[in-house]
Amino acid sequence: MNSQKEYDHLFSDLKKAGRPPAVRHRTLEYILANSDREISAPPAKRPRVIPAFISIAAVAIALFLVFSVMNDSPAENGTASAFADIDIEQSLVAETNNTKTFKATLPLQMNVRSVEDPKWNRSLKKTLAGAELIAEMPETRPAFDLSIYTKQQSFRFKVWDNADALVLWDMDSDKVYSSTSEDAANFISMLKNMYGQ
Repeated sequence: MNSQKEYDHLFSDLKKAGRPPAVRHRTLEYILANSDREISAPPAKRPRVIPAFISIAAVAIALFLVFSVMNDSPAENGTASAFADIDIEQSLVAETNNTKTFKATLPLQMNVRSVEDPKWNRSLKKTLAGAELIAEMPETRPAFDLSIYTKQQSFRFKVWDNADALVLWDMDSDKVYSSTSEDAANFISMLKNMYGQ
C-alpha cells in the first residue's frame, strides 16, 4: 500500500500537465491520414475441416469393407452355387484341345452343337450347383468348350474330364471349379455321347 501512495502525487502532477496544441494537432492529422485504413479485428480461427473429413472417409471405407465381406456371393465362398439360380436358355458345346481359343460361340461354327433340352439344362444346373472352387486348372488339355446363355448374361467354360472329376474353368471370372458328384458324371457322359466318344 505504501508503494501506491508514493506514486499518487506523480499521477496528480501528470493530470495537471497538458499537451501542447501543436502535438495535439499532429496527432489529429495522423489519425485522419490513417482513417482510410480499416481497423480490423484479428482473423477468427477457422474450424478444422480436413481432420473431420478424413475421419468420416475412414469410417465409410471401414463400413464398406465390413459389408462387402459379409455379403460375399456364394461363388466367392468356394462353391459355384451362384449358378444354381440361372435360367439356361441355350448351351453351345464344342470339342477343343487348347485353352487359348474358344470355339463355342455364336454364330455357330463347324462342329459346334447348340443344345436347348430341359434334361440337359437340369443336369448342367445340378453340376454347376455342386461344383466347388479349386486352386488351379489341370495341366492337361481341356476336352470341351461350353457356353451358357441366359436372358441376362452368358458364361464361358473350358471343360476337363479328369478320371475322378469334372473340372470347369470360368473364363470370364478366371475361377476353376471341380465336381465329383453323380450329376457331374452324368453331364460328362452326355457331353461325350454328343460327340460319339
